[in-house]
Amino acid sequence: MKSDFTQLLLDVQNKTNVTVRSVRDVRYLKEEIESTTGRVIGFNTLRRLFGFLESRTPNVTTLNTLSVYLGFSSFSNYQRNHSTYEQWYFQQNLQRIMLENRVGDKEIEFVNNGLVNPQNIIYFGYFVCHFIEKNNQKVLQKIFTEVRFLSLSSTEILKFALVVSVKLNSLTEKRALKLYEGLIPIDNFRNHVPLLYIDYSNLTGRYDKVLDMIGKHNSNPSDHLFVELMKGYGQYYSEKSVELPVVSQPVGFDSMYSVLQGRYFGYQILCSAGLGQEIKSQIEKRCDSIKVSYFLEEIVPALVIKEEFEFLNFLFSNYYEDIFELEVWSSKTTQAIYLIGLAAVNQYKGNYSVAKKNLELVELDRVELGYEKYVTLFYLLISVKLSCSDRKGKSDSKPYEKLKKLSRETGFGAFLTAANNYLQN
Repeated sequence: MKSDFTQLLLDVQNKTNVTVRSVRDVRYLKEEIESTTGRVIGFNTLRRLFGFLESRTPNVTTLNTLSVYLGFSSFSNYQRNHSTYEQWYFQQNLQRIMLENRVGDKEIEFVNNGLVNPQNIIYFGYFVCHFIEKNNQKVLQKIFTEVRFLSLSSTEILKFALVVSVKLNSLTEKRALKLYEGLIPIDNFRNHVPLLYIDYSNLTGRYDKVLDMIGKHNSNPSDHLFVELMKGYGQYYSEKSVELPVVSQPVGFDSMYSVLQGRYFGYQILCSAGLGQEIKSQIEKRCDSIKVSYFLEEIVPALVIKEEFEFLNFLFSNYYEDIFELEVWSSKTTQAIYLIGLAAVNQYKGNYSVAKKNLELVELDRVELGYEKYVTLFYLLISVKLSCSDRKGKSDSKPYEKLKKLSRETGFGAFLTAANNYLQN
C-alpha cells in the first residue's frame, strides 16, 4: 500500500498545484480538502502524512477523504481506477471506445475517472469531436448529460470549449446548428461550450443564432444578461442598428462574474453619446473592490473604439499593476487587449514611439481563437492611427488595407468607420 499511498499524496499536490514544503502549505491543503469534500481532515494527520510529524500508517477514513478530494468515491476506487488517471492509458482507451463507436455507462464511468486528472481534458475534447464528426447526437447527449466537469478549473474547461467549438465551426452552418439545437438544452454543454468559448469571429453569423438558442433554454439571470450583451455588441460593431437595445442590470448583478460585470459597463459605454460621470464613478468604484484584470477586459476596448482616452488614461495611471496581473495561459488575450489600450493612450498623448513599442509587445498569435480577429481589429485600428499621426515617419497604407479586409470578413464595419473618420479628420 506504501506505493499507492505515496502516489495518492503526489496526486493531491498535483490537483492543488502546491508542492507541500511547509506547515503553511499543509494548512492551505487542509482548507482546500475540507471545502471541496465537505469532510473534516486533521491538521496533525496531514502533518504526519507529509513528514512534519512522526510518520504512521494513515487510517482508511483519511485515505478515503483524500481519494474523494481527487474525485474518486473511496480509496479502493482510487486504487482500482488510478491507471485511468494516467494520460496515455486514458487516451488509449478513448481510442478503443471510438473504434467501437459506443458509449454506455461503463465508458462514462471511465471518462469521469480519467477527468479527475485535468491534463486529460484536451484529449477528451478530441474524443467529443469524433462524435461530432460522426453526427452522433445520441452519444453526444449522453456524454454531456453524464460526464462530470466539476473537478476541472475554468481555464482547463476553456481548452475543452475551444477544441469542441472549433470542430463545430468546421461543419456547415446547417449541420452545426442542428447539433447545437439538440445539445444546448443540456446544462453541461451550454455552460461548458457556447457560454465559455465566446466566438467574436462569428458574432454576426452562426454564433448569433447560437445565442438565440441559449436565450430560449436558460432562465439563469447572468446567462440572459450575457446573451443580451453579446447580441448588443454584435449590433454595435456590425452597425446594424443606429439605436442599440437597452440592457439593464438584473437582480444579483453585483455578485456576478467580474468579466460579465465589465462587459455590461463596456456595453453602456458603446451605447453612450458621451461618457458620463455616473458610468465613470461606477467603474472606478468597482475597480477598488473587484479583480481589475478581468473586470476591464471589455471596458478598455469600448473606451478605445469610442475614443474616451482621458478616462482610459485614468484607468491605466491608477490601476496599471492590477491591469497587467497575469495568472493563466488565457491571460495572453487580456494582455493583448491592455497593450493595445495603452498604445491608444500613448498615441492620443503624442507618445508615438512608446505606442509603437506597446504594439510590438502584442502577441496576436497567442490570443484565444474566439477573440483573435476581434483583438486584431483593435490592433489594426491603432496601427492606422499611428501611421497617420507620426509625421516623422512615412505613412503606411498596409494596416488600413488589412483592417478593411478583416472588417468586411467579420462584418464589424464599426472599425472601418472609426478608421475612416480618423483619416478624414
